[in-house]
Amino acid sequence: MHREDVRYRVNPRFFFAQNPEIARPTLAALQAPDVIPDARAHQPRRTSPADTRRRVVRSVS
Repeated sequence: MHREDVRYRVNPRFFFAQNPEIARPTLAALQAPDVIPDARAHQPRRTSPADTRRRVVRSVS
């Protein structure tokens, strides 16, 4: 909103409370899409040499 060199901010809570028909599609657009795992998601995790060194359990003599 602008009014002769004066700027106003519209509070989203107030705006959507007054306009529920606009709030529904806006909130639907903000929802994260469902995640569908691909073939790579089911493969074993790759380990780097650094991970391998961290996971070595050495016996105490």
